[in-house]
Amino acid sequence: LYALTWEDVDGAAGVIHVRRSVWKGQVGLTKTDDPRDVALTEPMVAVLAAHRHRMLHAQHPGLEAGLVFPATTGGHRGSEPVRHLLLKAAKAAGIPSRVTSQVLRRTFNTLMLEAGVNEVILRSQMGHADRAMTSRYAGIHAEAKQAAVGQLHALVDGGEEGKEADLVAPAGCTQPDLVQPAGAQNDETP
Repeated sequence: LYALTWEDVDGAAGVIHVRRSVWKGQVGLTKTDDPRDVALTEPMVAVLAAHRHRMLHAQHPGLEAGLVFPATTGGHRGSEPVRHLLLKAAKAAGIPSRVTSQVLRRTFNTLMLEAGVNEVILRSQMGHADRAMTSRYAGIHAEAKQAAVGQLHALVDGGEEGKEADLVAPAGCTQPDLVQPAGAQNDETP
């Protein structure tokens, strides 16, 4: 977000074009070297429009550079002021945990997965290069684990009282979470 310019924001289409990043004060390509489009909801577009209006009204020094979230001096913002704002907001909200921009990304990722959003779409939105990164960002809540155990129980139970299904691991599998019903096809098995 530190390198985001108003040219990158397309409110009419509901999209932000993420083309650059700022790392240690230097503007460069995104971390994955792959620009992406991030979808916005109408309320997000409205918040950005109000933010721009406030910047114009105050004649913020960042207007000249076209930055959406500039530092008070008008240049690229560093991470420390954002970290400070997040800590202040968390305290005001009564959140005892340390809240960082990474926590917000992880929360977004987890909530999108829990909402059933397609992983390919989520990876595109998050800018993740692969499934492993999206998985690393996922926090699994106790309720989700309980539901998974319930699904396994229903599978083992065969959907009928007293009937059990045989479970087997795919060829070469040593991970217990990949156990599947006997005869099921695993699209990752060679």
